[in-house]
Formats: sequence, C-alpha cells, structure tokens
Amino acid sequence: MNKNTVKLVTPIIATSLVFASLAPAIVVNADEINNNTEVSAPAIDAHAEEINKDDTVASITNKGDLLSSDLGQVELTPKEVEEFDKYIVVIGNQYVISEEGKEELTVDQQNVVQKYLDASNKSVIEKGLIINPNTKIAGQLLGGKGRNGVEMHWNYAKILLNVENTRMIAIGSISVAAGVISLATDAIVVGLFVPAAASALGYKAGGIKNGTWWDVNLFTSHISEWGWQ
Repeated sequence: MNKNTVKLVTPIIATSLVFASLAPAIVVNADEINNNTEVSAPAIDAHAEEINKDDTVASITNKGDLLSSDLGQVELTPKEVEEFDKYIVVIGNQYVISEEGKEELTVDQQNVVQKYLDASNKSVIEKGLIINPNTKIAGQLLGGKGRNGVEMHWNYAKILLNVENTRMIAIGSISVAAGVISLATDAIVVGLFVPAAASALGYKAGGIKNGTWWDVNLFTSHISEWGWQ
C-alpha cells in the first residue's frame, strides 16, 4: 500500500456555486449504492498530472478555507490537534475532555474542542458507531476489494474509497461519495468534498490503480490530507 500523503486545501468555493455547477453525468453500479444520479465536478485546475505514481506528492496550503459559521474560527492547525489530542478520552462511547485537559486548556480552547467533540459524538450516536477507547476511532467499513468506508475521529472523518469508488470520485460522482460517507456521518457536505477530491485526482479515472483515503473536517468539509491506500 502506498503510504504517500498528500497535503491538500481546497480553493474557496461558495456552496451555491458548487451545487449550481454540478450536472448529470453517469450511472453507478447498483451493487455499490442505491442512488443512480451522478454529477460532474466543476472545472478546477488539476494539481498533479501523474497523481497515482508511487513517488507523486501534491502539496497545496491555504488554511481556513470554507469556514463554518458554527465553528467561528480557522480550522485547527496540526500543532493544535497534537496538543489537544492527548486530552481527549473515550467515556461511555463518547469523546470527552479529560480532567487533566480541563485543568491545562483555557476556557476558549475547551470551547473550540468541545464543538468538534459534539459533532463527532452526534455522528457516533446517530449511526450507532462504537469508539475504540485505545485508538479513539469509530469505524464503518464496507466489504469488497480495497478498504471502503469511514473512520470517525474526535475532530475529523477519514473517508476510505476503494479503487472503483476513487475512479468514480475522480469524475465527480456525488452519489458514490454520499453512499460511503453516510455510513458514519451526515456532517460532511458531499457537494463540497467531491469537487475538491476530483480536482486533486485531476478529473481522470483512467490510470488510477489504488484506493484512497481522505481526512475531512466535520465542520467545513475541507480536505486536510489525503493519500493512496
């Protein structure tokens, strides 16, 4: 499995423009999902021409894209996530701030972290997920060739797409993404995720030989990292 990781931040795209630009394109295999409606992603410059080569790494940075009014601040930086993560524990199948965290973190920091925990905990409850208290991950995986599903974390969701679904995402398949993501959360706006993912893949299904993983912010639907399975 390819371990290359791609740092990605989507361009700032108004939600209304994203949905307005989507148009019917193809039909998905009924074995993969129930919805047959497909749409194509808007034209955005591709970030890598030979993106599925083992040594290919595309990197774009622009923190704070597509901010959510619910969050009211820029997305957590990797340094903040690392700092806060040690204070997140699992109690009663819910993500909570530890007693140590309540002493070490400021009130403002706790308020920000709690918003992420509330979003993740809501998905855990609504989708009937079980959080592993050791890894702090709750997962829903589909069968078939390659990993396919969603792993919930306290501050983001890792979307796993096998090679077939990665090819569909590359050409803008909304329903394929919706079918997989809805396994674990309804927080991610598929109409924002798919165009960004398609852009990263260069809008080309041909030549894709591996599945992918995508780390997506639950508030902004912004892709923070992605890579090949």
